[in-house]
Amino acid sequence: MKVEYINPYIQAAQAVIKTLCNTETKLSKVYLRNSPFSVNQVVIMIGVIGEIKGQVCFELSIETAKKLLLP
Repeated sequence: MKVEYINPYIQAAQAVIKTLCNTETKLSKVYLRNSPFSVNQVVIMIGVIGEIKGQVCFELSIETAKKLLLP
């Protein structure tokens, strides 16, 4: 996967979280994973259509997801 495909999704996700949750995000290591999702995680799946087709998945720990949603 090319970085120029991934970065716009990361930037968009950070902007949405900032707008909806009124909090800044901190980017850690970005990587591709072929294995199934971890247990006790919250997964946000976004369908992509157009020149590129597929799914983008953002995985958060339950603790992190709660921090985004609860004041």
